[in-house]
Amino acid sequence: MFRLLKSGVLSLALLASLNAVVMAADPFGKTCGSFNGVVAYSNGTNGYFSNVQNSANGYSTAYKWQCAEFAARYYKLVYGMQVRGGDANSWYTSAKSKGLRSFANGGTTMPAVGDILCSNYSTGHVAIVREVGSNYIKVIQQNWANNSADNSMTLSMTFSGGKHTVAAAGSYRWQGLLRK
Repeated sequence: MFRLLKSGVLSLALLASLNAVVMAADPFGKTCGSFNGVVAYSNGTNGYFSNVQNSANGYSTAYKWQCAEFAARYYKLVYGMQVRGGDANSWYTSAKSKGLRSFANGGTTMPAVGDILCSNYSTGHVAIVREVGSNYIKVIQQNWANNSADNSMTLSMTFSGGKHTVAAAGSYRWQGLLRK
């Protein structure tokens, strides 16, 4: 099906079309995946803001389908905690007011399943750690790729000098982790 050039490399046009298919966002509200029974949804595009509040068990979790909404809904449904509030870029610094402990990226605490991974880049981003390996973590999130890739994005992690560091993803540098 794919034609290889004499060098054995796919043509740039084919690579671009494959990338477009991989990167295509699902429509707003389509299920992207789930973890521990909590569903993640597509926001349609990263720049879209619905201005529609969502709730779980009577608790307002934030605006559909932002990354912070998923983290707030996950913590409410899985741990019974109310951690909602603020743009994702403020979550790490407001950990204590949310009843959470914070651990710096590049520190001695290894990520754990259920942690919230935080970035303060621009409006920020938060994601839930769903798997931890010796040199990677996998996260589930909303409003990143806005398709099934948000169900289990793999981020590389290094361990050196007794410190664990989750690698940047694009322009997002990770501040650290929040834990119940």
